[in-house]
Amino acid sequence: MAEPDWIEGLICFCAREQIVSQVIDGTEAAWSKLCRGRPFPARADIDPLDFRQVLPYLSIVELHEHPFRIRYRVLGTEVARFAGEDFSGKWLSETGWSPLHQKLNHMIYARAHETRRPVFGLSQVDWLDRKDHFFPWGLFPLGEDGRATHCLSVDDFTNIARPSGLLRESSPKDVPE
Repeated sequence: MAEPDWIEGLICFCAREQIVSQVIDGTEAAWSKLCRGRPFPARADIDPLDFRQVLPYLSIVELHEHPFRIRYRVLGTEVARFAGEDFSGKWLSETGWSPLHQKLNHMIYARAHETRRPVFGLSQVDWLDRKDHFFPWGLFPLGEDGRATHCLSVDDFTNIARPSGLLRESSPKDVPE
């Protein structure tokens, strides 16, 4: 298998078989189930409960055409934690990220939009003042009439840091009587 081709030392696109991640596996399984013979599910088909095991790592992103733009609609708690902010509701251009980081994110989402197929890769992230952390990610298109209008974006940070615990399944002893 070929070595990944890193873009600006920060991201690379990968073949699906190069990505090892239970978080991405769970997202892909739920997404595939919703396809029901279509190239991808509609945004309206997405029920957060179908993704509850991976919800902290999941985001929903709008893809706009003419010109191509990206708007972050909903952000998982772990995504916000690693980004150091909740950029839900913001356009990519409003995030305050460097021009390079905006360009790379634009490139990633443009590939999912154009191919109308899942896209996988690795990204470098600064964490606890270290720049040597890499995480796998996947984008899963959503839309109708053959147009990808949204993406489910999943970022698996579990190999970098334990989950924050902001989303926990209730056990019977936690539920008030």
